[in-house]
Amino acid sequence: MRFVVALALALGTLCACHRDRAPDSLDGAAPTTGTGSTTSASSFGALGPLPPAERSPDGLAILRVKPKASDATPNVRILGKSARAMETLARSASDGARVYFAVGADGSDLMVRDGAVYEGVLAGLGVEKGGCAAARDGELLLSGVVPTDGNQKAQAVFRISVDGKTTKTLLPAAVGQKDDCRAWLGTNGTYALGLGGIVTWDGKSFQEDREVFTGRMTLGSPTSPRYCFHSCNAAEEAKNPPDTREIAKKLDCKYQALVAYDAWLGGACSGRALRKAPNGELQVTEGLPPSHMLSGHYDSVFTASGDLVLGLEYGYRKYVVWRAGEKSPGPIRDLPPGAILANASPTFLVEGLISGAPEATTSAVLLGKDIGWGTGGSTLGYSAIRRSADAHRAASGRARAVLGEGTHLVAHEAVIDSKCGAYVRSPLGHENMTVHDWQPPVLPALAAKAVTRPSKCQPVASVVALPGDPDLLLGLSDKSELLAAWLPPSLPLPGGTGFGVRKEVKERPKPPEPRPGTGWSIVGQASEIEGIPGVPAPGADTDIPSHSWQAGGGAIVRASGVVVLVTPRGVVTLPPSTKPMAIGTTPKMHVWGAVDGTLVECTKICRILDPGVPDSIVAVVPRTETTLLLGYADGRVAVYTVPPQGGREVPVSALATTLEGWLAKKPIDATP
Repeated sequence: MRFVVALALALGTLCACHRDRAPDSLDGAAPTTGTGSTTSASSFGALGPLPPAERSPDGLAILRVKPKASDATPNVRILGKSARAMETLARSASDGARVYFAVGADGSDLMVRDGAVYEGVLAGLGVEKGGCAAARDGELLLSGVVPTDGNQKAQAVFRISVDGKTTKTLLPAAVGQKDDCRAWLGTNGTYALGLGGIVTWDGKSFQEDREVFTGRMTLGSPTSPRYCFHSCNAAEEAKNPPDTREIAKKLDCKYQALVAYDAWLGGACSGRALRKAPNGELQVTEGLPPSHMLSGHYDSVFTASGDLVLGLEYGYRKYVVWRAGEKSPGPIRDLPPGAILANASPTFLVEGLISGAPEATTSAVLLGKDIGWGTGGSTLGYSAIRRSADAHRAASGRARAVLGEGTHLVAHEAVIDSKCGAYVRSPLGHENMTVHDWQPPVLPALAAKAVTRPSKCQPVASVVALPGDPDLLLGLSDKSELLAAWLPPSLPLPGGTGFGVRKEVKERPKPPEPRPGTGWSIVGQASEIEGIPGVPAPGADTDIPSHSWQAGGGAIVRASGVVVLVTPRGVVTLPPSTKPMAIGTTPKMHVWGAVDGTLVECTKICRILDPGVPDSIVAVVPRTETTLLLGYADGRVAVYTVPPQGGREVPVSALATTLEGWLAKKPIDATP
């Protein structure tokens, strides 16, 4: 997923680089001047005296967040509005000492001032979506698009001073508007905004440079040199500082991803880092540790003293610091648990900020309500089995040729003679499907040796296949006996023609000898089974409900008030009213459900746990094996740490024990 997101961002940047004019400029208009309109806005607490800086071994300043009373709850923590900002960080700002601001891709935001955390600041100031920030010496500048009188909109600038007072300025109407803006805060009240072009407030009037596109520009303050390193238009080339070509040549990257802070300039790629000091000195260091990000990219930010911090993993989970005045970077550092490194210059470490969700390290199919959070692996479940009507008729026809005439049920890849229980594996082919540049195969006739025939008739009244393992069949007899059977291993499908080739491929490996399955075993009594349903021949397309256990690859067996969940990884006994929430896809058996406000967590057994939030659980998103995100009916999301012991254990039913033992005896050669 990360690869896909990063690639999309990269493609977006490349597309923007080929635009020769700022997208929000007013073609043919003169540079904008004017003072805008300024009013007072809301107020925040005043910052205290600047305490002595606490620093890491590499000299990074540390800002510690003051814990909230709710953070002291041992097992559950309600995520604030800022959680998505930390998960999908789009833009951030820092003064390198005691002010930090983060804007999420979804419009959420988080502010830290002197260790106090504020959430939803931009929305509270009237910004409709997005926004940007800049910080310096305890002051914070925020900007975004706000509604004005007469259904109009304007770019607004909010200044939060050290004493906590907030002022609001509406930029002149002729100035462009941009939700995903950029901001730089200077001294003496100056600032600049990236709104397609660059708008500068020099303390007296606004000036708008519409000949440059912000997405191509690198600058460290409103008055610092402004560089364009790649895909530049003629005006940007003409305005480049004289040393631009020399810097690009020394760094020697196809696309220079440089950063700036005041007059400092730096960046890295391909194991090499470059830094330009305010006095003009250029430094280059070789032999950087490899980056583990897309295309070997390094993230980079400056500290207030000119140290260049280079990220080796996403989110600076691993990084090195190239101290100002040193010839090479220091050792590789791991980001401390519970800390973030501000992805803004000047940077610092923010420790104790636990508003975000824990990193996702496990995988599962999510069956509950979509709450906007995912797990580590794919969350896609089983949804449908679709083929043409001809394919269904062909599959059941191949089976009828070896089973003989009778009343046939089709369950996924199996065709079963319901009268006596004989069955055969007959996969759906691709008959008469339209596939561009590839002629799909027509499957050959089945061999009589592939048919499984019971020694005596075993009538099958109904049958289902397990979504997560089509080798397994579960059935019910007309005496409510629960039946189970393994299909034989699937045979390799013949190839069609090659791409762009319209003749049959002649050379094929000799298929293995066909063999039968295990036959039916009676494993107990049951009243109902739920899986991929067996339907009368010739079969039909199957739609699986998106919030069912079947969508996660499981089947349900009901018997005398007992509910048993069968998965490819094991069998558990569920509380009867359990709602499906998630099925783990790691080798370890792990299942999650909910009963009203309680969590049902299952490994070898199921436990009913009460997280202590008085509301119904509508979603469970495993982030690790023991840390979950719980979605509640009122829209809240909580981080829940599953205790290693406790809760109420669900008694293991005799049927689950029998099924577990039967699954463990799966023949090795039944695995495809």
